[in-house]
Amino acid sequence: MKKKTFSLSILLALLSTAPVLATNPFSDVASDHWAFQSVAALAEANIIKGYPDSTFKGTQNITRYELAQMVGQAIANQKNTTAEQQAIINKLSNEFSSELKALGIRLDNLNEKIGNVKTSGDIRLRYRGSEEKGVFKTNSKSKFDYRARIQFDTNIAKNTSAIIRIRTGNTKGDPEFGNTLNNDIAFDRLAINHKFNTANTISLGRTGLRLGEGLAYSNEPFDGIIFSTKFNTTQLELGYGALTSFYASTFPASKNSKRTKIVPNLSTDENPTLTVIQIRQTFSKNIAVAGYYLVGNQNIDTDFYGVSADIKVAPMLGLSGEWIKAKDFSNATAWVAGISYGNYTLSKANSWDLKLQYFDEDINSPVFTSRFAQAWLYDYKGWLATVDYALDKNLGLSAFYGFGSKNQNGQSLGNYYRAEFNLKF
Repeated sequence: MKKKTFSLSILLALLSTAPVLATNPFSDVASDHWAFQSVAALAEANIIKGYPDSTFKGTQNITRYELAQMVGQAIANQKNTTAEQQAIINKLSNEFSSELKALGIRLDNLNEKIGNVKTSGDIRLRYRGSEEKGVFKTNSKSKFDYRARIQFDTNIAKNTSAIIRIRTGNTKGDPEFGNTLNNDIAFDRLAINHKFNTANTISLGRTGLRLGEGLAYSNEPFDGIIFSTKFNTTQLELGYGALTSFYASTFPASKNSKRTKIVPNLSTDENPTLTVIQIRQTFSKNIAVAGYYLVGNQNIDTDFYGVSADIKVAPMLGLSGEWIKAKDFSNATAWVAGISYGNYTLSKANSWDLKLQYFDEDINSPVFTSRFAQAWLYDYKGWLATVDYALDKNLGLSAFYGFGSKNQNGQSLGNYYRAEFNLKF
C-alpha cells in the first residue's frame, strides 16, 4: 500500500504543471499542493523525519522554509533511495532551490545523480494565409495548425545522458481541427549524449542538427552521429547521418518542371544522407560566424556549403545573414539578410523585437527546411517583417508579414501572413 501511495504521489508530482509557489519563504504550502504531498510520501517511506520531534503534521499547512528543511533531509538521505524517489527529490530541490541555498544546502551535484528525469515541452498554435490560393495548404477549411512536443532528459551515468522527445500535430496534413486522421505522433528525438570532458561531446541516435543560422536546416531530426569539440571560442562539429525532417525526406518535392532534382528519385521512405563538417566561431560577445560543408552520400549527387553571421551592432540592434549553395548545380543558391531591433527572449516577460529580412532563393535552392517564416523554399525572393512579444514568461506571440514576393522571373507571388502563439513548459 505504501508503495502504491508513493508511486501515485510521484506520478502527480512529475505530471504537475501548476505554477511555481510564491517565492516568500514564509508563505504557506497548502496540504493539497503536490510538493506537500510529495514530502508526506517521503516521510511515510522514512526518507525524512519531518519536524524535530520526528513527526510530520500531514494535515496542517507549513511554510516553504519548513518544507525546504525536510527536502534537505531527503537530499542527505538519497543514497538509499530508489530511482522514483530520486526523481521526486530532484523536482522538490528545483522548486525550493532558493530556500535550500539559504539553508546552506548545496545542489551542485544533484543533477548528476542517476534517476534524475527532467520533463519539458512546447506548444505552437499557428494561423497562416496569403493573397494567392494554395500557398500553404490546398483544399483545407481551416488556416490553423498546431504542434505539441514533450521532452524527457535523464542522466544514465555521470557523463552520459539520454533524450527522448515526442512530437504530435497536424502541420503536414489537412489543418482542419477535429480531424484526428491528420494528426501524427512520432519520436523526433531519441539519442544518447556522452561528455568526454567539458570540450568534447558525442551524440548518437536521432538528435537535432542546425546548420549556420538555420536557413537550410534548423534543429530538425538528424539520424546518425555528431561529434563536437571546442577550442576556446571555436567549435567544430563532425557528423554522419540522414536528414529525417518531413520536408527533407520529400526534398525536393516540386511540381515545377524547371527545378532540377538535386536528390533524384527520392520517396518518403528514403532520406538524404550527408557527412557534416561545421565550424562555429565567436568574436567577443557580439559576433558569431559559422561555415559548413556537407558531403552528399546516399540519395544525394552533390555537396553543399554555406556561411552565416550574427552581429550585435548595439545592445538593441543586430544584423544577420546566411548563404548556401549546391556545388554541382546551376541556379542553386539561397541567401537571407536581416536587421533586428529589440531583445526578444521567450523566457523573459515583456521582451520584444522587430525584424526585417530579405530572401533570395534560386529555383534549385538547397533549402531543406528553414527556421524562418518565408512561405517558399525555392524560386522566391521577397521581404519578411516580424514582430515578437513575450506576453508572459515562456508565452510568446509572433506575427509575420511577407511582401514584395516574386519568383526568379519577376512574377508576383502575392503577400502572405502568419501569426502564432508559442508556449514552453
